[in-house]
Amino acid sequence: MANLAGYLRMRFPDGRPNGNEWNICCPSCGHPKERASVNMDTGKANCYHCPNFRARGWYELIQKLEGLARNQVGLWIEEHKEELGESPVSTTITRIPLSMHLPMECERIVRGDPYWGYLVNRSLVDHEFEAPVTWRKCETGKYAGRIIIPIYEEGSLVYFFDRSILPDTIKTIGIGGGKYYWPIHKSHVVYGLEKLARDILMAEPRKIQIAEGIFSAMSVSPWCLALLGKVCSDKQLGKILKLRPQHVELCLDPDAHAHAMHLAAKLHSFGVPASIRWFERGDPNDYRVKGWFWPTEHPYSLMLEARFAAGMLR
Repeated sequence: MANLAGYLRMRFPDGRPNGNEWNICCPSCGHPKERASVNMDTGKANCYHCPNFRARGWYELIQKLEGLARNQVGLWIEEHKEELGESPVSTTITRIPLSMHLPMECERIVRGDPYWGYLVNRSLVDHEFEAPVTWRKCETGKYAGRIIIPIYEEGSLVYFFDRSILPDTIKTIGIGGGKYYWPIHKSHVVYGLEKLARDILMAEPRKIQIAEGIFSAMSVSPWCLALLGKVCSDKQLGKILKLRPQHVELCLDPDAHAHAMHLAAKLHSFGVPASIRWFERGDPNDYRVKGWFWPTEHPYSLMLEARFAAGMLR
């Protein structure tokens, strides 16, 4: 089997080495201390605080964390082989947490400037849009040419997301790097949670919508949540379930159909009805910008899962 230790760098960048173990905060129970570990040679994983995070090797670990079927793991590894080839530790370093604040260069987005124009071109300013109030821009510094989108929970900043408006640049560079890291991993964060928690009190019972990225979420509705990735971690799911949703509509990207089905099944196991919109031609923001007809909503059922597994929904 190929050396897959680089997977730990990609999935758990804030972990730390301990011999041949990579110590991490458990993605299942979310314990604030590094109570879980993964063997960097075998991929065997274990959490010493909860019984839910277990894996006997690399294939089972990747299958669980990425929401894949067993027969999809090999293909996933092949598609990500460049990222998986690098061991997470070349030298031992001391990890230093960053202060939880926005970049010092942040400024307000002004109507008519290039940052506002970029959002107009993405069709994100023609409905209840909060960018003028909460979103920021950086014209200098590390995040020059980027929109900064803060994420709050219970009134406190927990994360921020950057998005370049410049062509031929990396869309998102993320927080931290090297020996510095953000205290909370993005797999513990849900964009839009605070706004929805505030508004849902006035509108229960309410359907909750979930997308992958922030621009996709804003394209679905002003109250759509964003996972900041394809996988919904147990920590994120716990926060969503606290809203006591009556129904959840999943609007993930075209390359996340298996993840959408996996999440729908998980919600079903908690007694929450779920439905899926199969975006085939692009993500929800592409559909909004190009004026494409919205995909049909399919209620989750065991029959839908069986048809998906058989390839009958493609």
